[in-house]
Amino acid sequence: MLVRALSASLLLAACSAAEPSASCPPPDFTSKAVFNPATYFVGRWYSLYQIPLNFQPPECFFCVTANYEIEGTQQQQQQPNTTTVRVTNASNRGGIDGPRSQTTLRGIVKDPSKPSQAVVGPPFVPPERYGPYWVVEAGTYDELVSAKTNNCADDAYEWAIVTGGPPTVSSNDACVPGSGASNSKGFWLLSRVAVVPGEATDKLRALAASKGLDRAVIQQTNHTALLGAA
Repeated sequence: MLVRALSASLLLAACSAAEPSASCPPPDFTSKAVFNPATYFVGRWYSLYQIPLNFQPPECFFCVTANYEIEGTQQQQQQPNTTTVRVTNASNRGGIDGPRSQTTLRGIVKDPSKPSQAVVGPPFVPPERYGPYWVVEAGTYDELVSAKTNNCADDAYEWAIVTGGPPTVSSNDACVPGSGASNSKGFWLLSRVAVVPGEATDKLRALAASKGLDRAVIQQTNHTALLGAA
């Protein structure tokens, strides 16, 4: 999910004499190659699972949503065809009936040749200080359950695996972007619907693991209050 945060340092686990359990990031790890931001960065997404962050702790894992709206494509001297996205993140604190907070951010797809790699941050902060937002994979639930691959750029995305850039930290024989204060430490499983059948959820988590990501560190969110919401 596009979220508020700037780059921050992370205390890495102490090294031992033995070789690390995982090489991070995985050698072939990258964002989705064939991707259409025009169909992805529109409307509401629900966070199904996510890694805790300082600004998004587990007590805020209730009714977690992100609404995206493409504001336009800007012609800039140094960054032509830059796509700008208005981002509205919201969640409830303490429970499904807890107070709801909302934050408006800006996302930017700087490089048209890498449309699945964006950066995000507060509108009042220079884009150079925004945190990374990578769509690692996305597709439809039919594709996910049937294990088919659709490389069409105009895919009607129903789920997505998102990270705050490449996962550089070893975790449980896999990799994670980290944990802490910044968007560059994030890891999310997103969905267009608030509740997903168990089989699809299991396959989505398994797909994330096949990318070399540690699915054990992401925690499930609660969307009970949003059942049936658009």
